[in-house]
Amino acid sequence: MKNKIILSLLMSFMLSITFSIPVFAQETGSLPVERGNVAAEEPQSENAALAQEQNNDATATENQGENPILPKNDQTVAPEETWPTEFADVKPGEWYYDAIKFATEKRICKGVDANNFSPNSSLTRAMLVTMMYRYAGSPAVEGSVNFPDINTGEYYYKALIWATNNKIITGFPDGTFKPNTEIIRQDVATILSRFCITKGIAINGWLDLFDFNDAWGVLPYSQKSMQWAYSYGIMNGNGSGYIEPTGNATRAECAALIHRFNGIDLTKVPTSAPSLFNGNHVVHYDAMCEYLNTMTNMYPNIIKVSSAGKSEEGRDIKLVKLGTGNRYIYMQGNLHAREYISLNYLLEILDTYAHAYTTNTAFDGYNVRDLLSKFTIVMIPCANPDGQNIAIYGYNAAGNPSAVKGMYNPSGSHTDWKSNSQGVDLNRNFNCKWSTGSVKRPSNANYGGPRAESAVETRNIVNVLRSYPFETALDCHTAGDLIYYSDNACSSAYNAKAAPLASKLAAASNYKMQKTSVGAGAANYVRHTFGIPGFTVELYPTVRYPLNCSIFTSAVWNKAKDIPLITMDYLQ
Repeated sequence: MKNKIILSLLMSFMLSITFSIPVFAQETGSLPVERGNVAAEEPQSENAALAQEQNNDATATENQGENPILPKNDQTVAPEETWPTEFADVKPGEWYYDAIKFATEKRICKGVDANNFSPNSSLTRAMLVTMMYRYAGSPAVEGSVNFPDINTGEYYYKALIWATNNKIITGFPDGTFKPNTEIIRQDVATILSRFCITKGIAINGWLDLFDFNDAWGVLPYSQKSMQWAYSYGIMNGNGSGYIEPTGNATRAECAALIHRFNGIDLTKVPTSAPSLFNGNHVVHYDAMCEYLNTMTNMYPNIIKVSSAGKSEEGRDIKLVKLGTGNRYIYMQGNLHAREYISLNYLLEILDTYAHAYTTNTAFDGYNVRDLLSKFTIVMIPCANPDGQNIAIYGYNAAGNPSAVKGMYNPSGSHTDWKSNSQGVDLNRNFNCKWSTGSVKRPSNANYGGPRAESAVETRNIVNVLRSYPFETALDCHTAGDLIYYSDNACSSAYNAKAAPLASKLAAASNYKMQKTSVGAGAANYVRHTFGIPGFTVELYPTVRYPLNCSIFTSAVWNKAKDIPLITMDYLQ
């Protein structure tokens, strides 16, 4: 996880740098290598890489149907011109056979001569521009290009006018186009994505490029395009943990990428899209931010992310809205630092429910789109990011390590840390029967603070709770497969309202229902301030730290995955 976060920070730094973006392609023959302004390591075997992709990707077939954004008439040469579609060097059974047949039949590209296609020859920037121009239907063009290395009589001249007019390509910093420079894989992804943009298609990706060992090679200008291409199955890894963004693309490979691109409805999130989130590992605050950014790109109509304020150490307390309805339920996780598996639970809810909503598919028998059209789940997935940082990485990760080390901690272990970075137990800091608690000084746990709402994290939560007309609040913790639905100071009217819903949740999750004593916890505060059901949901079977996130799916998700759906269904 640390390495992943470091990679993320490096990529974020790179994204702050302004690049002049070169891009793309020609039509016959193999031409000299010229890297231009893209410094890259030579790949091992690009043909083997895409061959492995083809074997791993059953979607690259003509049975997928046509991409709805494309013109139907893409005949770009006179009918009397000979355009072979069978070649001596393209045999049936080769991984690229169907793709080359598609590309030549659609007159996107042709062979190097009447008998040969030269599938393993390199493809240049001019070549790919020409292929994409033909793929677009060879529309009429106006104007000219101002690249000093381009002559008006070149076969790709009209294609280049089309590509520059539509902002699909730009030149190099020296003002040239470099038509004979070989194209690399991340540039192919970039031109395909820019082509989609000209058709009004949003470029969203959801799969994590950091799954690949060479993710660092994806340059800032192509990062979003590569993530998009990977997410939709246009470009995959080589089967050995590499996606080879800087590897040269051959004529066969580009035909295959365009073939895949053609067979996908890019206006929709595929119902078969794999889950982007895997909760069976520790998710640190920084990784959470990466996931949230990816989710908002993938599901912009259903997930909105903003800030509920800052933590004591200045981290954003992320506020997430899931849904479009005008009725609201509240959820929060990771209020206690060591209980970070509750963050995993909320991220899994976002991923799973947003996918079901977007694809209009049921989840566990619930009509998710209908429920999230009536309700909005407002959540703070990580309410205590500073404390979580200590619980995962230790005292030295705190903003003030010496102060944290000097706080009372009878266990002596950072993995037992519940409080924020100031030693305040946030679930004892709300203005409901508040007291300092049994511990009278900053501590790893159980110190209620010098006064109610002394912690900025607590005040952030209170501000959110007062900003929406919530009907129920679910505070997610991790101690014992329980639902605390009431306390010893609640009225009979409250219990009559809360108990039936709690009973449904307990039956579905196999959690026990239980009352607790009144105190300065978040759920207590909700019950006694707003009079709505305020539940503390204990998601994990034991009270033992550090948590074992590898059992998240079996121990947490499979039991609690329907809790928000049951809540909304009950309230509607």
